Amino acid sequence: MRFVIVRSGLGEAIHDVDVYAVDAAGNELLSSGEPDHPMYYRSAVKPFQATIAMEVSLVADNERPEGLLGRWWGGPVKVGALGTIGLGRHGVGIATKARTGNDGAAAAAAVSAADQLGLISGAMREGLSEVAEPTVFGGGRPVGTVTRA
Repeated sequence: MRFVIVRSGLGEAIHDVDVYAVDAAGNELLSSGEPDHPMYYRSAVKPFQATIAMEVSLVADNERPEGLLGRWWGGPVKVGALGTIGLGRHGVGIATKARTGNDGAAAAAAVSAADQLGLISGAMREGLSEVAEPTVFGGGRPVGTVTRA
């Protein structure tokens, strides 16, 4: 998946996010980008951490994208190195890795993948809107969004 930071109506930065989702039996449900893209090991284990996250919950309670995601997700959230998130819900594990390390793009990709898989209700979609399309600030004021390309 590709996300673009749009500031004052202009594309400022592009974030490619690799996404992989599996069911409890390890069957591939969704694959986007290059989940096999080489990266440092600590980030490459997100699919395994997503599987573990289906059993044990670690949720941040803050205003960062993963904290907001944790509040609405209703299942385990595992946050690792910058730009990596693992989710578990209803027997499905979702792993995202933004190659640029952008947490907002990784969280937005996780919400997009969960939505594609039918794991998000209308109320959740509304609650997760700030995660699905995070606001970009400049000079302390909103100037744009992170948008799926």
